[in-house]
Amino acid sequence: MSVANANERAHQLRHVSILASAGAGKTFQLTNRYLKLLSLDAPPNAILASTFTRMAAGEIRDRILRRLAESAAKSRAAKSLRDQLSQAIEAPNLARKQVLELLDRMAKNLHRLQIRTLDSFFGTIVRCFALELGLPADGRIIDEDEAFALRREAIRMMLAEGDPEMIIELLASLTEGASERAVTETIDATVSALYDLYREADAGAWRAIAPAELLDQDALDAAIAALEDAAPSGPKRTITAHRDDVARARTAGTGDSDAWQVFIGKGLAKPIAAGTDAYYRKPIEPHVIAAYRPLLRHAQGVFRQRIITQTAATHALLTLFDRCYERVKQRRKALTFSDLTVALARAEMRGQLDEICFRIDASLKHVLLDEMQDTNIQQWNALRPIVDETVSYSPDVRSFFAVGDIKQSIYGWRDACPEVLSKLPELLVRPNGELVIEQQSLAKSWRSSPAIMEVVNRVFTAVTRNEAVADFPIAARGWDEQFATHSTARTELPGFVQLRTVARGEDAGRRTTIRLQAAADLVEELYRRNLHMRMTRRDGQRPVTIGVLLRTNSAVSRVLYELGPTRRNVPATGRGGGPLTDAPAVNAILDMLRVAEHPDHTVAAFNVQTSPLGPVVGLCELPEGASEDDDANASWRLGDRPELAIAQQRDPLVKARRRRVASRVRREIAGDGLANTLQRWIMAIAPYTDERQYRRCIQLIDLAQAFDERGHTRLDPFIHMVQARSVADPASSPVQVMTVHQSKGLEFDIVILPELEAELAARRSLKVVYERDGDAGPIARIARYVSKDIWSVFPDLAPVFEQHINRLAHESLCLLYVAITRARQGLYMLVDPPSERARKAPARLSSMLMCALAGARDDDDEPVGPEQVLYTHSHGDAAWFRPLQLVPDEPLDEQTPPSALGLMLPIAFAPTEGPLLRSADPLTAVIQGQTVADVLSLDDAQAGHSALAIRAQLAELDWLGPYERSPRAAFAARLEIVRQAVPTRDEDWARARVEELDEVLQHDGVRAILREGEGEPGVRVEHEIPFARLEGGALQRGVLPRVVIGRSDADVWVIGFPGDRVDDERDAKKRAKAYREVVRAWKQAAAEQWEVTPAAVRVTLLFIRAGVAVECGASASSSARALASSS
Repeated sequence: MSVANANERAHQLRHVSILASAGAGKTFQLTNRYLKLLSLDAPPNAILASTFTRMAAGEIRDRILRRLAESAAKSRAAKSLRDQLSQAIEAPNLARKQVLELLDRMAKNLHRLQIRTLDSFFGTIVRCFALELGLPADGRIIDEDEAFALRREAIRMMLAEGDPEMIIELLASLTEGASERAVTETIDATVSALYDLYREADAGAWRAIAPAELLDQDALDAAIAALEDAAPSGPKRTITAHRDDVARARTAGTGDSDAWQVFIGKGLAKPIAAGTDAYYRKPIEPHVIAAYRPLLRHAQGVFRQRIITQTAATHALLTLFDRCYERVKQRRKALTFSDLTVALARAEMRGQLDEICFRIDASLKHVLLDEMQDTNIQQWNALRPIVDETVSYSPDVRSFFAVGDIKQSIYGWRDACPEVLSKLPELLVRPNGELVIEQQSLAKSWRSSPAIMEVVNRVFTAVTRNEAVADFPIAARGWDEQFATHSTARTELPGFVQLRTVARGEDAGRRTTIRLQAAADLVEELYRRNLHMRMTRRDGQRPVTIGVLLRTNSAVSRVLYELGPTRRNVPATGRGGGPLTDAPAVNAILDMLRVAEHPDHTVAAFNVQTSPLGPVVGLCELPEGASEDDDANASWRLGDRPELAIAQQRDPLVKARRRRVASRVRREIAGDGLANTLQRWIMAIAPYTDERQYRRCIQLIDLAQAFDERGHTRLDPFIHMVQARSVADPASSPVQVMTVHQSKGLEFDIVILPELEAELAARRSLKVVYERDGDAGPIARIARYVSKDIWSVFPDLAPVFEQHINRLAHESLCLLYVAITRARQGLYMLVDPPSERARKAPARLSSMLMCALAGARDDDDEPVGPEQVLYTHSHGDAAWFRPLQLVPDEPLDEQTPPSALGLMLPIAFAPTEGPLLRSADPLTAVIQGQTVADVLSLDDAQAGHSALAIRAQLAELDWLGPYERSPRAAFAARLEIVRQAVPTRDEDWARARVEELDEVLQHDGVRAILREGEGEPGVRVEHEIPFARLEGGALQRGVLPRVVIGRSDADVWVIGFPGDRVDDERDAKKRAKAYREVVRAWKQAAAEQWEVTPAAVRVTLLFIRAGVAVECGASASSSARALASSS
């Protein structure tokens, strides 16, 4: 682009914040801005594009690269994409050469791109300013598992070094005198929830509530006497209530808040405290009301003191914890991501942007912030100096861009403050009051059908009139002010929406189970109806997907179980994941580790003995008649054997065996490592697991490897790490099950919502409330949470509690909005039937939906009952699946283009030219500047995914014996290998590749090749051995696919697996000649590796698909023998 043109367009830049609704293209707008800056000659390392997750950062980077790469092609479609890109970045007549220049600049600066998470960006700054910030220069970032361990260590230090009486008193204040058996858990729950708030707020905010004046004992006695003298003359009920009130006042004492709460909640005191002058519709005499006033003021003062005391106790506990925690982290040189943010937020970094850029080796000129509604105040305070300095310049020099949606702010539990985004223009003003930020809005969806948009508008318009939200007027008004009617650009999409009740349950737990089972039934119905979800749209671009969105990880695990192979057998995976303990096999392994650590843990020992792991570790023998052909999941519950009852665990012989096994397991772990030990166990129990359990076991090994690297000697920390860490299921399927939080940024053709019974503002776990000085200002007041009947009596404190509770309600509205707007075409909402005794709509999401969609009901209407459809809405064809083109349930051809699979493949750059070429596959070696693929002119099918999958399986196959003895375990293991080798292909394709190799392994000759040497002493197999050697002045690189080494290293046999399709023995000989140079390179490399002569190296080319082997001599002359005679 010409410099003049760039300068002219640079003056069109603005400092911008965009409020974009769901599906309106937030990431598209951000990538447009990035590409526009790039086209204005901004260096890639001068553009900071920041978001909150590594996945989102990777998506931004990949979208930028993909848009450039696709626009740089020579096709007609690429010309259309260039025109669109030209319009998006306001660069008229964008030429292909210019796009290639932009792509070239990006590719050459991949290592310097500033597309990253906020935590990563803060971490880089902190490392460069560690000394100025008072942090260890060699500090390391720890994960949540280690942070938990350090928190527990700090708590133990508190209890060991602190004043026991003070700690007991603090805990008593926190728990209102209630007995708490788990002191450590109580403290950890408090600090986990409030530590970030403690670090943000000044100490004064914890002391901001002024105490009230209380009556002393004499004044209290006089007030009670005056109340007794002020006897009412009304009905008998009134006289009795007055007498009871006097008695309660006498027994209450001066500062007993519980007793005064009883007093103020009963008798005549209750209506008088509420401001009414009647009791059961009978007026209360003025002199009686006057006598109650002093005691009511005293009761309110006692309540107020209770809030003050509990708030102070909370702050004192957090202060004590903070001191110990900082000592522990300093000793370990450990830092959390929160430490980085706090250090920057507290530092005075204003005016230091140039110094920051110099130290982090980036000349930041432009700041782009994604999902800014999730920013918390500490993060904003850390960013503020950089943003302030950026917007102080003209946008053509330095520019600022932010995008987000305050309706999708669902991270209140991380103290997200969406007001930072909504009030951004007011926060960033020049000294003269001039606004520097231009705020824009986007409300048109490019995702959803009109049917979905209709429901969004009906549910979220005029929330103030929705009966279910009546208790939260602040949240309702705020929502109505920010919500604009949505529209969609996808008017051609058909769609269907349904709200229906499920069967009635007798208690909350049963009702939840019924809803989750109903969701699984619905998934199964949709899945079976649509040819195993092997569907694509008319354009053939991608498979149809179902998203089951839930509130909790436990619900995710339950739905995955209901869809699993032992229930409905619907392929489903969890995204974001939950703990690996959702697999019975993992629980059995963890129980065995508990036994190893605590040999007298009888419950854990019983669980191991009643699982297939028991015989493996030696805790018990296999039940008579049991084999690896038993049902995979039934095998995990062999608890009907009476001799293994928990009571038997106290038997001396059983106890002695348990201790011997525990000692042996500890020795094995100390000698071999935890990961290797678990791997042996998992291979042994694999026949008893289904595929998902096996995947979770493999992921358990990954965690064990990370644990081994830390050098821990105890197993309890590993057990806790497994229980606490969420691990995503790597398998892909058309059905995805996850929490609503994990679905953020995703979309599905069909969304199912079965967890809509949550309260709009759940307060059971609420510990404190707080008030800010302004929408995005510092915290001004903090108060320990108490029930509404206490806080509502204080006019000065009630707004603090009301605003905080309304924030919770607003977040629930956001959560519902996010869940509904994930849907492209189908939306199913499953709710409980209303209680028959309910007089008004409860404050729940389900009630909000019924009020908005089912409409007002007349008294004559039949009450809403179980399994009743309350609302349906469709757009276009109501049976919207029918227009979809069905794809046969067969493996896809290897030459099928990625676009036909709906795959978003990463950008793959061509390898560096010249002799320093990296090998792309095991048969590729560089021969005088050419690859073997060049020599053989291999087509896509030969070098495609299928060959890669076969090679990956063969690379894990030492001998056939173990696989023949445990075929189910072998199948599961090889299926996991294929998934990892070719992650972009679907489950059916992966299964087909495993079955394909199974067929190949049925050839007698192939089996003979792969068995040769098995069981012989000293014979071993090695796979995929890379080599690099000089040949004729050029670097030659390649891979030896399979090498069998005999008793002495002088006996070396290299076996290669060409992907060529050959018809017979003659054809194989002809193809083998093309591999002459490859064979020679292999012989030379193997000879150098094992120090033998090239003539001593035996090479066999096994054309695996046809079952034909060709023995290759030193001169590449060949003698072939057919191995397919028995096939």
